[in-house]
Amino acid sequence: VGATKQMVSDAVAAGASTSQEVAAVCGAGGDCGRCRCTVRGIIADTLAILRSASGQAVRGWLSPAKSESAATPDLLAAAGVDYVCDWVNDDMPYPMRTSSGALHAMPHPVDIDDYTILVQNHHTEDDFRDQLCDQFDVLYKESATQGGRIMAISLHPWVIGQPYRIKALEDALQHIMGHPGVWA
Repeated sequence: VGATKQMVSDAVAAGASTSQEVAAVCGAGGDCGRCRCTVRGIIADTLAILRSASGQAVRGWLSPAKSESAATPDLLAAAGVDYVCDWVNDDMPYPMRTSSGALHAMPHPVDIDDYTILVQNHHTEDDFRDQLCDQFDVLYKESATQGGRIMAISLHPWVIGQPYRIKALEDALQHIMGHPGVWA
């Protein structure tokens, strides 16, 4: 665990600010076949360092590659995490039962992820913009009869942050934020 703590500290020093970024730098956070007590230590160390570096309560978790074992939700809830973004099976939050208390699955869709659309599927920036707008339009329409909706958009700076791509995101956000009752 001491080595893990040093790796996480080094990752934060290198600019990582979320559990996913730390995991990308040093491989911490996921279960990856490790024993439960080792994973518990990795989660505790990662959260302690992120909380110390940010001065904020780290309330959510995203495992590397959205991978987790059957023990991960229990370990996250026990560590004081309120929500997890590893589950891509719904577009609304829902409670998960753990032996350690409440934990919520938050929407984190892969189908409107910039990496998925632009890199893996080789769609154009205009396609990306249109897909975000179409996703929003359906959810906005549903909200009129079914209550509020969440539209999580997964963005990666090395994908959408490229100068020739950013306008597509700006246009989609302008469309989304131009509707009454929408907040970010």
